[in-house]
Amino acid sequence: MKYLWGLFALVLLWGCSNPGDPVEPLSGDPLDTRLIGAWRSLPRPDAEGYDITGTTLAYTDGDEDLGWDFDYEGAIRYTKRFNDSEGVIIIEYTKDGWPKYTEAGHTVSAWVGTPIPGPFFGIYYSDLTEDSVALSNATTLDSKPPYAPPETETLEEAIGKFTEQARDRFIAGVTVPQQRYPPAGE
Repeated sequence: MKYLWGLFALVLLWGCSNPGDPVEPLSGDPLDTRLIGAWRSLPRPDAEGYDITGTTLAYTDGDEDLGWDFDYEGAIRYTKRFNDSEGVIIIEYTKDGWPKYTEAGHTVSAWVGTPIPGPFFGIYYSDLTEDSVALSNATTLDSKPPYAPPETETLEEAIGKFTEQARDRFIAGVTVPQQRYPPAGE
């Protein structure tokens, strides 16, 4: 009987994760390792861009002084590769990583309304190479109000929403090319 309790404790501990352990996407494809790094629309650290690790994605619009402040960050929960250079990354906002436009006092919050539907959000990528990528926050023109955030409450809803077939609806021609920062050789 004492061996049975020891086996039970071992199984219980084996299934637990420690804070800081890597967060694997719940399903989908592995994250393309070429995406890992800092990406900027201009060759400056404070320019609009993305910082992607193996488990997190953070975005800055580079405009916090203007009051727009779309900055956000989250844990990568799902990735889907459409082909060798295109796909989608779905994140779950971290506790302190919710977009600032959801907070009172920010210019956009009054326009899009709050609260947003949920903690899951999609980011599309295309034209991926070792040194460049076109990244796009999901947004919609046909929502009411226009550009309302397309977040979802659950991961399953996000997987069903941010598909390859729906990509054109969500990126609406606003994809911004990004270069790896710092550029190779610096």
